[in-house]
This record gives sequence, structure tokens and C-alpha cells, in this order.
Amino acid sequence: VAWRTLVSPTGEVIMLHQLASKDPVPTEPKPDDVGEGEDLPYGGGGGFCEPGIAAAAVTRFTAEGPQTTPLPNARLAVDAAISPTTGWMAVAMPGAPEGSPTVAVMPPEEGGCFLSESPRTDEQITAVAYDANGTLVMQSREPARLLLQDHTPGGDVIVIDLPGESRYDTGHEIFHRATDSGLSCATCHPEGTDDGHVWVFEGLGKRRTQPLDVDLAGSAPFHWDGDMTDLGVLMEEVLAHRMGGKRQSPARSESFKRWVFEQQRPPADAGLDEPRLVEEGQRLFASLDCVRCHTGAELGGSMTTPVRSVELQVPSLHRVSLRPPFMHDGRSPTLETAVQDMIESTTSADVRSEDVAALTAYMRTL
Repeated sequence: VAWRTLVSPTGEVIMLHQLASKDPVPTEPKPDDVGEGEDLPYGGGGGFCEPGIAAAAVTRFTAEGPQTTPLPNARLAVDAAISPTTGWMAVAMPGAPEGSPTVAVMPPEEGGCFLSESPRTDEQITAVAYDANGTLVMQSREPARLLLQDHTPGGDVIVIDLPGESRYDTGHEIFHRATDSGLSCATCHPEGTDDGHVWVFEGLGKRRTQPLDVDLAGSAPFHWDGDMTDLGVLMEEVLAHRMGGKRQSPARSESFKRWVFEQQRPPADAGLDEPRLVEEGQRLFASLDCVRCHTGAELGGSMTTPVRSVELQVPSLHRVSLRPPFMHDGRSPTLETAVQDMIESTTSADVRSEDVAALTAYMRTL
């Protein structure tokens, strides 16, 4: 996940992004069984500056090649800015634990473990920028305000409260705040979507992060293997058990469920494919009986069925063309190879390459 690309005063291209682990990911032990200094299943619980399975990082693209600095203590870093006067970088960290600063600054060549954090803890900073004079401008989501700091670090701060009703949302808060592993739900599901990463889970194998913006209401069970019977079970197993998050009250759990279920986006149709090809793809989609599993308004999401002898949850095809790599294990780099794979595993029909082109044209409109 790349959040922001900048150009430093010296002309270097700098990117704020996430690093995701390629090592096998355990699902045990339970938090109560984790000893002092030991990791949680999703990592990050073993001590200072120890990241979880995903963490923020800064990569500088220099003449010598890219140089990456992990920022394991920057919880859900979503924006960055570079001072034109000092070269210091400001980082917005709205996922910092409640009561912790959500903005920090670091010198140009500083390592990622030690950040100069703002003493302010009342705001949830989501965006940062410097003006030409080196004043840091920060936007807080909640409470809604702008903050201007005349120099960083340590300068005086001017607060400008913004009009309008509060946007505080308990579900949004739970989704974005970091747990004891340093991860939040938004780490792997930025903006309520997905990071496109293929994880390797112990005992399961490869599993691609699933999107959330596909109208999940009514689509239980969850996860590729259909092993999470409802969102309450998922919160207990993933948020609390694997990530080390707090167990939530029924009221807070309901707020979380409502917020997650509201994450919906319009179809991906860009109008780039020939309409006749799209129509032919839609006809083939029905005639090949794809609708047997990909049912409903979201064309899937609520059914578990064997695919190549593995019981898997049928994914929604809503906005599917925007989400490579495809399939549960990320085996298909393109939509065309994914369609071909499904044809080979679910039907004995003789499907031509022209049919695959038509099917993918239709799927790009969903």
C-alpha cells in the first residue's frame, strides 16, 4: 500500500508506504498465553520497535538505488510531508492508540524507531502539509480542526476549529485504532478495501486479503475458508485473538458491524470495452452457469463450495477487475488467467480465447 509520494528539497523521490511480511503467519497462541516479550500471532507484541506482520515504511529512491526505512512505531501512517526549510518529514498516524499523539516528525536521515511525537493527544491527524515557510499544517478528522505549527519539532501551535457536526463514529474508531500488535483493521484493509497482499498462513497456505467494500451484510460466513460464522466471531478471533485488540461490548460491536457493512462503492465500469463484447460476456456468464455460485446483487459472497477439492467462500465479483492478484491464493496475475482457471476447474465446456475476452470485458463493468 503506497500512501504518499513526495519530492524532497534535494530532489529525492520519497514514498510513504507499508511493508507486509512474506513469512508464514501463525494464528496461535491466544493473547492470554503470550508471555512477556513474546509476539502475538500477528506479531508486534515482543517489545519496543518490533513491527507486526505489516508496518509503515519510507523508501527513498536515490542514484544508488531504493533505500527503505521501516517505521514500526508509526501506527497506520497515512500521509507525509517534507519541510522545505529543514528537510524534516511529518507523518500523520491516525491509527495511534487512543491517548497517543497522531502526528510525528523525523529528521531526513533518522532511523524509524525514534519519532519526535507531538505532545498533543486530543486530535486524530489524517493529513499533513508544509507551506513554503516551513509551517506544518495538520488536519484532524475528529475533532474537526486545522492545526498550524510554525516550526517542527516543538513550535507553537495555532488551532482553527472547523464548523459542522461531529463526525465521530465508534465503528470507524475501532477499525482504525492500533491494537497491541501495532496493527489496526485498516492496516490490511485501507479505506475499507484491501491491500492486495497474499499472506501465507500456517495450516492454511496462501490467502489473499479480501475486500470489505462489497456489501458484506448478509454474506456470512466470512474469510476464504468460510470459517468465521459471523462478524462477532471474526472480531473475537482476528481483532482480539490474533491482533491483540480489546474485546468489545455488544453496543460497540454493533457499531463496528454497521460501519464495516456500510463500506460500499460503485461498479468499476470505465466504459473502455466494446459494448457488444460486454453483452456477449454477460450472456456467457449466464450460459456457463457462473450465476450458480456468483449469485445476488454482489454476484457472490454468501456461499461456500468446493473448488479443486478445497472448500472456499465464493467471493463477490463487485469491482473484481480492480483487485489483482486474483483467486483465494493470488495465483492469477490477470483477470484473464483467473477466468481461465475457473473455467478449467468448474466446467467441461469448450471455451475459446474469444469467450475469455468477452467474459473479462463483462467483469470489468461489475
